[in-house]
Amino acid sequence: MALQSTIVAQLVHISGPLKGKIQEFSEPEIAIGRHPSCAVRFPADLVLISRNHARVIREGNTFKLVDSSTNGTFVNGKRVKEAPSRVEM
Repeated sequence: MALQSTIVAQLVHISGPLKGKIQEFSEPEIAIGRHPSCAVRFPADLVLISRNHARVIREGNTFKLVDSSTNGTFVNGKRVKEAPSRVEM
């Protein structure tokens, strides 16, 4: 019986209040926001980030970022509703 390998997503914070922090996730969906239930949680007073701001969803061996905010989600300065995540292997 072959073992199935676990895919680990690594989120590297390059700016903001979590700058320098590296987080790893093996779940198929990662919630981002200010709400206490979010896996990537920002300070409650950071109102640019919605309580449930966005999700990173694994689809097989790829990932996508999905906006679920009222404030908008931006990738490289461009507002997006959905965007493929950068994958390095």
